[in-house]
Amino acid sequence: MIDRGLLASVAVAAAVVWAAARLAPPRTQPAGALGDAAFPLVGLGVVAARLVAVALDDPAGLTQLRDLLIIRGGMHLWSGVAAAGALGWWRGARPSGRGLAGLADLAPYGLWAYAAYEATCLLRDGCFGPPAPAGLVPPGLGERQFPVGLAVAAAAAGLAVAVRRWPPRDPAGALVLAAGGLGTVRAAAALWLPKVGTGPTRQQLESLAVAVAAAAAGAALAAARRRRRGVPAAGP
Repeated sequence: MIDRGLLASVAVAAAVVWAAARLAPPRTQPAGALGDAAFPLVGLGVVAARLVAVALDDPAGLTQLRDLLIIRGGMHLWSGVAAAGALGWWRGARPSGRGLAGLADLAPYGLWAYAAYEATCLLRDGCFGPPAPAGLVPPGLGERQFPVGLAVAAAAAGLAVAVRRWPPRDPAGALVLAAGGLGTVRAAAALWLPKVGTGPTRQQLESLAVAVAAAAAGAALAAARRRRRGVPAAGP
């Protein structure tokens, strides 16, 4: 059975990236080459995200190709991000690569794609969240809910703009901002999404850990910049 909602979401995300690349062209390559640069990263990220999700939730499914191909069965976002980032770093580290600048150049478009996917919850199962008098009614439910997916989409799109405007001379800072910002957005959104039990979910804890790690990395980068400028780091 073809999942039309998922296909429509992917198509919208691709269209958003295409439009963004022409309205805000990448700095390290022509806009038309963005797809060639991003396709291997996206492909590896999707494979890694699906494999890790299956390994965590149903290890027996790793031996069933049909189960692996059911993307709706779950994706482990941060594994996909890590795999794509590692491949992007490796490609940039080669003599013909663009270094961290090339990876940082791709980050806003990845965030815009993620924002588009979250916004297209309207095309899939509906946009869920806590009860709200002015929200939307997801299919199969009888009460209005605040559309958390749309709020996440808006936050991710704004984060993409901030990463895009980050000084090009500091690609590491742009990547830290992208990872930390996305971790913060997802950790906050998890507070309002439906879940089993009252404790934090694994996804929420992982996103919070990414946000904390990014904040520590950002502090380390700031301290390194101060040392290079001859300004002593702040004391305890």
